[in-house]
Amino acid sequence: MKLIRVIQVLLLMGVAASIVLAIFGATVQSDDGFCTDTTSKEKLNLPESFDECNTRKGMKFIHLNINSVYPNKISELRFIAQQLNPTIIALTETKLTADVTDNEIEISGFHPPVRQDRSRSGGGVLPYVNSKYDFKEHNDISINRNGIESQFIDIKFKSNHQITVGVIYRPDDNATSAGELEQSLNGLFNKHETIILGDFNSDQNDPKNSIASVFRSLPATQLIKDITRQTEDTATVIDLILTNRHHCISHSSVIRTFLSDHFMTYCIRNQTKSKLEGTTNTPPKTIKY
Repeated sequence: MKLIRVIQVLLLMGVAASIVLAIFGATVQSDDGFCTDTTSKEKLNLPESFDECNTRKGMKFIHLNINSVYPNKISELRFIAQQLNPTIIALTETKLTADVTDNEIEISGFHPPVRQDRSRSGGGVLPYVNSKYDFKEHNDISINRNGIESQFIDIKFKSNHQITVGVIYRPDDNATSAGELEQSLNGLFNKHETIILGDFNSDQNDPKNSIASVFRSLPATQLIKDITRQTEDTATVIDLILTNRHHCISHSSVIRTFLSDHFMTYCIRNQTKSKLEGTTNTPPKTIKY
């Protein structure tokens, strides 16, 4: 088990593929920095490396269905946060319970986590906000129905501009109809700038999927096109990012992280420093409604 963890950390750090191949005899995709079966390269539309994300400039919003964050994955998550320095880390299926304290899952350089816990049997959403930005919890927004879980925040800027960020987890057995979901999301996207990240358990490549048709009808753009979850039998696009300001997004993609059976998704928002800047003269504050 330790050997597997060592390999994963080496790959996350971008160690040369040739070295990993020489030591472990694995088949490696050298320009992406992770193990893969080269015979399936064309079919999988392979995700890019951490380095590619790290070199791009702008506000980074990342999402991962982490499938239980504590205790086994918090160290790796902190490493990812240190490498990418994102604006938002949005987690779904955190599987946290009340006995896990905020201190045990804190990340240096980020505000205390904004938790919505369920249980270790599944569920739970959690956004981390980079401490360079002021924000407030948006407790008057919720899509918590029929098992859907959500958490919303507003990132505040000196110019009085704000970005509403939502994290949503929709279980695969969720009974919410396509119409109900459309009504809830329409209300969000018809206001100011909004970015929603999450696991919707709705394959965007399935033409018969009614939830997928909802996203196409919204006043927003669904950014993720590559596979986000791979099993022996399926390859699906279910971890999504939606925004009503797609012209502000310079890049979006998918990264394999080894932390769960889902891949990490992210988008990068263009940032004009003079207009979109977190408060720097005073310590950041977390404000609740």
